[in-house]
Amino acid sequence: MRRVILAVIGMAATLAWWSFRGKHEPVPTADKIPAVVFGGGGGPVTVSFDVSGPAMLRASFGHGKNGKGGHDQRLDAYPKFPAGHHEVTFDAAPETWSSLELEMERPAPGATFSWSVTAGGREVHRHSEALNGALAANEAFFDNVEFADVSAGTLEGR
Repeated sequence: MRRVILAVIGMAATLAWWSFRGKHEPVPTADKIPAVVFGGGGGPVTVSFDVSGPAMLRASFGHGKNGKGGHDQRLDAYPKFPAGHHEVTFDAAPETWSSLELEMERPAPGATFSWSVTAGGREVHRHSEALNGALAANEAFFDNVEFADVSAGTLEGR
């Protein structure tokens, strides 16, 4: 009987949470990062990377506060790249939040990646990694960085 009561309380709490959070609008997506994000004007941001196998560069952008802890404008991009050296440059509007993530797809042991992000005229992130063994189920081989203002190179929380 106690389990039934706890289940009912849990379901009620979940439904209340969903009701108070409100409806989420879908985020526009793209298969490549546009050269100009939200009108640009903040200055160039360059992501340079070398990958030993197929990879995806996930990029999420947000601009303008909506008063609900989110952004008025949103964009998520998921470009895929083959092994090799790549550079992606874009110009985002000033004060654009961004999360950038480089992830190897189905990497084998020995896979490597290195990447850097240049913004605001300086290198703001650099990371290299080598996969020493096979990934377990639900593991990924990636690195990410989050910006409070990507064009200025201002890292989130700093």
